[in-house]
Amino acid sequence: MWLTIVLFLISLLVVLPAPVFFLWYVRIFATEWSYVLAIIALLFAVFSSWRTVKGRVKGMINIVSFVLAALPFIQALPVSDTVQSEGEAIWGNSSEESGVLDSPSLMKLFPSSGAYEMFIYSTVDNTDLTLRFYQSLERRKTVPCVVVIHGGMWDGGSSGELSPLNGYLADNGYAVAAINYRLAPRWKYPAPVEDVRAAITFLQNHADSLGIAPNKFVLLGRGSGGQIALMAAYTLNESAVRGVISFYAPADLEYAGAHPENSLSPDLEKDIAQYVGGSYAVSPDLYRNASPLEAVSSLCIPTLIIHGEQDEIVPYEHSVRLDRKLSEAQVKHQLVALPWATHNCDLNFNGLSGQISTNAVVRFLASVTK
Repeated sequence: MWLTIVLFLISLLVVLPAPVFFLWYVRIFATEWSYVLAIIALLFAVFSSWRTVKGRVKGMINIVSFVLAALPFIQALPVSDTVQSEGEAIWGNSSEESGVLDSPSLMKLFPSSGAYEMFIYSTVDNTDLTLRFYQSLERRKTVPCVVVIHGGMWDGGSSGELSPLNGYLADNGYAVAAINYRLAPRWKYPAPVEDVRAAITFLQNHADSLGIAPNKFVLLGRGSGGQIALMAAYTLNESAVRGVISFYAPADLEYAGAHPENSLSPDLEKDIAQYVGGSYAVSPDLYRNASPLEAVSSLCIPTLIIHGEQDEIVPYEHSVRLDRKLSEAQVKHQLVALPWATHNCDLNFNGLSGQISTNAVVRFLASVTK
């Protein structure tokens, strides 16, 4: 009986927010591996002893767990269709032209082995900054390059995170450079943004040997890396950067500073403060200066925003605000909203969020790097 109860409680996290921070990790599993929960719950229900009162109770609880675990897949099918139709309308290419796959399934995407070379792209204060370079399989011609910026709340993380997408893109006509950058609290904003510029310069200087087009870059960042990617895209004025992709990024640091209670993360307030160089109560201007929302203008480059509506770490409101501001500035962009998803929703590359977001990324890249 206790296994049935545990399965039910985990399945509840599909529809209920994590009450405490450590359960957020469980919620990622519950939503992005929900098919595993659904299969287990169904098996438990089938093999329950329905002849006894206790067995019938267990069976009914398992059926409820199955329904809860199946909800993300039920939601994902119409969301996938909407994302594809909106993407085709905004970016102007068909599924065949962009290489977008069909609706999500239990087994869809197969990333490559993820082979890469490591390069030092800059040295600052005796610190070597490195990048992992994934060579495109399209070696007969120069290809666009996606610069990937990792998350980690500005004081952690590495270029090795969530690498399956890197290998997948390399298999499908793009080079990928996943960079490490200077971390807080030793270095503060705008140091990581400057590191993005240094990485682009390095890649341009070695474009011939790496087989990349020196004027076709796209920035992609997750979480805090999304904030860095957006700020680099909107403020560096790099003509070679054709677009920017933001996964669940804190796009409005001023909003985050004024509403710290909105995040389940116990350290987000501290992390932002050490990144920008002060607390919101004392120096709100620091938060404003580092907010992508404040950098939006009609000159901004095309933007793809991906965010789970159930994100407890970086609330979905950040992307709603960015979407609104980009619309007001008439910047070409798309917001991919995933109703069931929480922070780090693409952790499972073959999960529902992973498949839908990858399809959106591929369509976006095909459009902006023509």
